[in-house]
Amino acid sequence: MTSLAGDLVVAGTREVAPVEERAGSGLDERRPKGLRGLLRGLLRSKRAAPVDLQSAAETLSLESLKTELRVTEQEIADSLAHLAGLESGEREALARRDKLALDVAWEGREAECARLEQLEERRKVIQAALEGRFQPRVSAWAERARETVRQWRDEDRTQVEAIVEHCRAAERLAWLVMTRGKRRSEEQAGLLGELENLLRQAEPIPLARPDVDWTTERIVVRDVLTRVESVKEIVQRIDLDVDG
Repeated sequence: MTSLAGDLVVAGTREVAPVEERAGSGLDERRPKGLRGLLRGLLRSKRAAPVDLQSAAETLSLESLKTELRVTEQEIADSLAHLAGLESGEREALARRDKLALDVAWEGREAECARLEQLEERRKVIQAALEGRFQPRVSAWAERARETVRQWRDEDRTQVEAIVEHCRAAERLAWLVMTRGKRRSEEQAGLLGELENLLRQAEPIPLARPDVDWTTERIVVRDVLTRVESVKEIVQRIDLDVDG
C-alpha cells in the first residue's frame, strides 16, 4: 500500500549538537544557535523535495485513504502527547535552572511543532481526497432526494385536486338524485300530454290507454352515507400543512 507518511514525517532519531557556552550567570532564554540550526536543517532536508501530496492521495484506494487517515490521526495524537512531555520537561528544566535541558526541550518542541504541522497538513490532504471521493455521490443523492420531494409535491397537488373534482362530481350526482322527483314529474307530464294528443288525433277510433307503471325502486343511500363519512374522516386527518 502506498503511504503518505514517509513524505511528511521528520525522522524520529536526532543527534543533538553540544550547546554553545554563553556568558552570564543567569538563565539565558535565547535558544542555542548550533542546536537550532541542526534541527532546522533536518526539517529543511525533508522539505527540499516536496511531494505533491494531493496527486499521491489520488492514486490511493478508498480503503488506503481511510487507513492513512487513521494512521495520521494516531501520529498526531502521539505528537501532541510528545509535545506535552516536552513542555513538562521545560518546566522542570526551568525549576532546576538547567540551561542544557531547557535548550534541548526548546529545540525538541520546535521540531515536534514542525512535525505536527506537517501531519496536520497531511490529514487535510487525506480528508480532502476522501471528500472528493464521496462528494459527487452525496451530490447525486441530494439531487435524487430533491427530485423525489418535487414528485411528492406534484403528487399531493394532483391528488387533492382529484379529490375536489370527484367531490364536485359526487355533489352533482347527489343533486340530480335529490331533485329527480320534480324533474320526473315534469317528464311524466310531458309524456302524458303527448299521449293525450295522440288519443285526440286518433278519434273517432278509440285507443286503449297504455298501462304504465310510473313507480321506481326506492333508493338506498346507506352505503353512500358510509362512503361520505369515511371520506370526511380521512380528509380531516390529512396533514393541514401540506402545500395545496
